Amino acid sequence: MKIGLSTIAFRHFPLEKVLKEAKKHGFEYIDIAGIPGWAPHLDFKSMTENEIRSLQDILEWLSLKVASFNVGANLSHPSDSQRSVEFVRSAIEVASKVEVPVITTGVGSSKGIRELSIRNIIKLIRFAEDNGVTFTLELPHLGTLAEKWTDALFYLNEIPEIFLTLDTSHLHISGGKIMDLQPFVDRIKHIHLRDAKGSDISYVPGEGEFNFKEFFNLMKPRYRGAYVLELEIHEASFDIIAQRVDDSKAFVAKVFESTSQ
Repeated sequence: MKIGLSTIAFRHFPLEKVLKEAKKHGFEYIDIAGIPGWAPHLDFKSMTENEIRSLQDILEWLSLKVASFNVGANLSHPSDSQRSVEFVRSAIEVASKVEVPVITTGVGSSKGIRELSIRNIIKLIRFAEDNGVTFTLELPHLGTLAEKWTDALFYLNEIPEIFLTLDTSHLHISGGKIMDLQPFVDRIKHIHLRDAKGSDISYVPGEGEFNFKEFFNLMKPRYRGAYVLELEIHEASFDIIAQRVDDSKAFVAKVFESTSQ
């Protein structure tokens, strides 16, 4: 199992400290957030060549592979979309230099315009292709135009060339079922693992209602990417977060090993 950690779990702490902690806990893969105002570990737009080289150096020193950049953007709102497109383009350019294979972002705010979202997504798919990076949408996702599974299906059908990042917690509350993913497994290029209960997506794996065994049984034969723990832990203590990360890692590894090939 290729298991990774999203820096979102430690979003209030400096990136270098988070990367060292990921290595300490035995992670080989990392998902780095660049979400302005919430998990701003990388500001892609302002990164200099020296900063990009420094990132490459610490990743090499720690023997960490970046599975994805998680990029905050609002591609659907008229007042934000152009700035968001430029930010995502910057992330793609940095990803290309650092050899990050995947970019993850959302379709845009649920208060935005679907047609604008689609136009921007198509532009970014082409830009990512030109730079050797796979552009993915996180579908479904709370608070976006693809909050419900039926909305996610619209994007998947409307843009047949789009790949997706699948978050287990958002799927659970979207009205979608695990087996609804079956026709789209080959379009899933990145996975975020988190649990949910009712409409609450803040549970760590094993403490909510999501059926991870069924999910791994579906994905294991065909998915070859990293399974990234993207935990939203409402704790201020670094040590408590680290323990929750350890517990989650052990849980998903155990369930994964118990599934069929």
